Amino acid sequence: MTRNKKAGRVYIGILLMALMAGLLHAQEQPGGAMIEPPPTADIIQARIVQAQSLDTIEQSRKDEIAALYGEALKLLKTAEEWKNKAAPFAQALENGPGQLVRMQLDALAQPQTVRIDAPKESTLLELNHRLLLAEEDLGLAQAGQAAIEQELAQRGERRKELPALILNARQRLRDVAPVTFPPDASEPDKLLLEARYTLAGAQRFAIACEIDALEKELQSFDIRGQLLKVQLDIAVMGIEQKEKAVGLWREAVSARRQADARQAAAQARADVMDAAKASPVVRQYAEKLAAENAVLVEQRNGPKGLIARIDKVSEDLRRIESLLKVVKDEFTRARQKAESLGSSHAVGLMLRQSGEHLPDLRDHRRNLRIRQSEIAAIQAERVALGERRASMANIENTLRELVPPIEDPALQQQQTRLSASLRGLLKAKRDALDALMDDYDALFEKLVDADAKERELIAETGLFAQFIDERVLWIRSNGLFGWGEARTLAGLLRSVADPQTAKTILRAMWTGLAERPALDSAIAIALLLLIWFRRWLGSRLAAEGVLASRATCTTLVPTLRAMGHTLAMALPWPLLLWLIGDRLAAATGGSDIVRAAGAAARNAAWVTLVLSVVREFLFPGGLAVAHLGWAEKPVRTLRKHSGWLLALIPALAFIVSLSSGLNDERIDESLGRLAYLAILAAFALFAHAILRPSKGAVSQWYALRKGEKLRFDGIAHAVGIAIPILLGLLTGLGYYYTAHRLGARLFETAALAFGIGAARGCVSRWLLLARRRLAMDRVRAQRHGSKENENTDMGRSEAPEIELGRIDLQMNRLIKTVAIIGLLMGMWGIWSRELPALRIFTQIEVWRADGPAAASATQAPAKTEAQPASPPSAPAGTALTVGDLLLACIFAGMTLAATRNIPGLLDLTVLSRTHYMRGERYAITTVARYLIAMVGITLTFHALGIGWSKVQWLVAALSVGLGFGLQEIFANFVSGIILLVERPIRVGDTVTVGGVNGIVSRIQIRATRITDFTRKELIVPNKEFITRQVMNWTLSDSIVQITIPVGIAHNADAEQAQSILYKLAAGTPHVMANPAPVVLLAGIEKTALKFELRVYCENVDFTVSVQHDLNMAIHKAFGEAGIETA
Repeated sequence: MTRNKKAGRVYIGILLMALMAGLLHAQEQPGGAMIEPPPTADIIQARIVQAQSLDTIEQSRKDEIAALYGEALKLLKTAEEWKNKAAPFAQALENGPGQLVRMQLDALAQPQTVRIDAPKESTLLELNHRLLLAEEDLGLAQAGQAAIEQELAQRGERRKELPALILNARQRLRDVAPVTFPPDASEPDKLLLEARYTLAGAQRFAIACEIDALEKELQSFDIRGQLLKVQLDIAVMGIEQKEKAVGLWREAVSARRQADARQAAAQARADVMDAAKASPVVRQYAEKLAAENAVLVEQRNGPKGLIARIDKVSEDLRRIESLLKVVKDEFTRARQKAESLGSSHAVGLMLRQSGEHLPDLRDHRRNLRIRQSEIAAIQAERVALGERRASMANIENTLRELVPPIEDPALQQQQTRLSASLRGLLKAKRDALDALMDDYDALFEKLVDADAKERELIAETGLFAQFIDERVLWIRSNGLFGWGEARTLAGLLRSVADPQTAKTILRAMWTGLAERPALDSAIAIALLLLIWFRRWLGSRLAAEGVLASRATCTTLVPTLRAMGHTLAMALPWPLLLWLIGDRLAAATGGSDIVRAAGAAARNAAWVTLVLSVVREFLFPGGLAVAHLGWAEKPVRTLRKHSGWLLALIPALAFIVSLSSGLNDERIDESLGRLAYLAILAAFALFAHAILRPSKGAVSQWYALRKGEKLRFDGIAHAVGIAIPILLGLLTGLGYYYTAHRLGARLFETAALAFGIGAARGCVSRWLLLARRRLAMDRVRAQRHGSKENENTDMGRSEAPEIELGRIDLQMNRLIKTVAIIGLLMGMWGIWSRELPALRIFTQIEVWRADGPAAASATQAPAKTEAQPASPPSAPAGTALTVGDLLLACIFAGMTLAATRNIPGLLDLTVLSRTHYMRGERYAITTVARYLIAMVGITLTFHALGIGWSKVQWLVAALSVGLGFGLQEIFANFVSGIILLVERPIRVGDTVTVGGVNGIVSRIQIRATRITDFTRKELIVPNKEFITRQVMNWTLSDSIVQITIPVGIAHNADAEQAQSILYKLAAGTPHVMANPAPVVLLAGIEKTALKFELRVYCENVDFTVSVQHDLNMAIHKAFGEAGIETA
């Protein structure tokens, strides 16, 4: 009994404690803490009014109290928002399980079949309206599904954030400082303390509401996730039903349109028959209208009519929408898996498979171009139909034009019957035009919708491809290559090399050949002919080389024929492989290995074609040596090593492609990787053979061409071998897919570089032949003139010796620039798909400077799932990444290359064809070089995150310091700019500076170079040309006066001397006739008569030669005339 009493007391104690906990919980505020609720907003407003009305308080104190209460009101509003956010979470906790069961039952109760209510008597307009409503309903459902999927995708990150947000909120709640009331506080201080106390309470209450909302969100997280999944299932099923409904409505619209067209066609045929039975008077009009109506009906209902076109466009639209949905779903799944699984093998496999099955955007872009022209044509046809329809708006007027009024009463009854018949035909024609215009409108809308959807498909596919390319190269595709793969390889080889497999491939090939025997037989015959005549083609190629290597060859025909022979010699084996691959791929009912073998054969055909063309290009006496002037020794070395490369690489490429095409990871990881490693080893040996220092083909070619040793041959040799070795290491470490793609791009780049080099050589050959032809024409002209004058026999002509490859410097620079541009554009096209992978470097930070945004980010209010995403704020500080450094290096390199080449290219291609003189062209190109450098430096600093706002004060300080320390250099720099703009001196001008005569050879930033007539260079600071006197002999006029003093004896004939001087001046080259030469007797001295011969030279460059010629001529003429000089 005692024990029972004790137990009863314990139970009573526990019950009392539970009741007390319940009472406490009833008084507990949100957030699990005992928070005293703050005053309401009305009470706070009343306190503000009360404080403002007191005269015993200073205005500053009133403003402070009002500001505190204002903050409290804002916190109360925030607390109310948190309560509203917590309400759905609490409802999910309370009603979630029951709601989940009901939704699951609703999902099971979804109808499996879809029916639409389309009455038979519905018109085409009504059915189109119902179709539009169904499509809008489907669009809303798809948007709802996308919202659910987005919310599900964000749940993982939100789940990680919630505990940290709750912990942060609790810490902020503990940090709210309490407010105490001193007993001796004055009335104003009490009011201020009361405002602070209210603010602190509002802070605690708002934080408590926040904690409550976050906790309820965390507690309801699982049940809400289950509800979202069920909602997604219901949304997917609903979308499927709505898609079926849309399809049924489209079928109903198409059926109604076809029914209306059939009815119109039947009516048109009846009208034609009725018109044929009519009276002769009616027949001529009726048959014409009936024929026009039949044509209109045929435009609608014919095999290529509008209805058929509408159906075709509708089918294309459905196909595009289906494909777009697949791409979007795949993209969404890829993003979700990449976010949840990271760079795992499964994600890499999924990305590779998705990339292989992406739509080919080239076809879709071509469809866009075709559709745009079709839309334009439809608009034009619609306008023409509108004009025809407008002309028939008033049938009675049209009827009066067709049937003029008849005054004879006997014929009026016949006219009435005629008008009635024609009125019906005119109404039928107007109805046909209306129907045709409606069909054109429908076709136009369908085309516009298809165009918009296809553009969206292209954009979505591009984003998906970019997403894949950014990640797939950084994910391992296989495990480490080891003995396990080697052991697996033996069994796989036995299964792949099974005789039954070979029989299957041969049978499929025979089946493919049987599908088009005529074409394949013609290709086979051409192939056999190429193989049979290969020796003859080689002899012809050598013969063309002999013709081209002659010094008298001035035509490009031998080179063109040699190119044809080279291609014919390189074509047989690639053509055979392509034919085998094409027939295997086209074989009906082929197995996976047959299709993989077909694709592998075609890939091997392209590799074989490239290597074969390179090898035959290096044929002895062929294009490289005889036509382009390449040195024979390095060409022989290249051809020797390209032979074994051609025998090995296509077979290995076939194995690699076949292993990849079988979609068996075991085969690809073992056989495919081993074959690819063999390919890399072969290319490493080839690179060693052609890049060896002093012995390789490249070093030999450079030594023979330049006459010196290649300085960086060791570096080129190391890089050439390192690239395949690095790709091999990637392959062995599991990055086989990455190494395969990079290797393919490198092979394509090498082929592109070889092709551009060969094309550049051909263009240089053409220019050389043109230059040689002009030189030979000049020689013939000179010899022809010599024969006529001297009447002598001219012996056998000797061709002018012009070194092969030596062309005009400017044209050589132009060809080089065009080749570099072509190479860069080609490399962009080759590597553009791999460039997105470099964006990973933008995530590797090298340095970060925290800014104000970083400090304020920690005080940002927490967001819940129910809150909309706020717009992105400024980044928390400035980060410098590896990507920024790489981009800055690229900008710097491009700037350096542009400043060196673009001004010269501008002068070559544009300025040289204008009327500008040499100095003006130099000024323009120099200013262009400065502008390019400024733009490049700006882009480089911008890539590094260094903007003007960050360096303007530093620049100002440096400008002041440098202005004092380097003022002379700055003065010379500014003077150089003035010289280029005002051009008081120009490159090529003859000037006198400081007693030195010379020609301006170059104007630089700090100084100008002047070359005197002894070929010595004088460096003159630019400031001297601005601040001192400078004589420019050719600034505005290049004409120079030359004065030659001549003294004769007193007893000499002065008039005869004057006449001789005039005659000599007129016959001297470069002496101008206008202004005319002048001979003056300048003075009579004791020993001589002093004459001055003043002539004008057309250019200052000829002054010395003119003085020399005149002095020599005067000495000779005076001697012959017996005039003594003194």
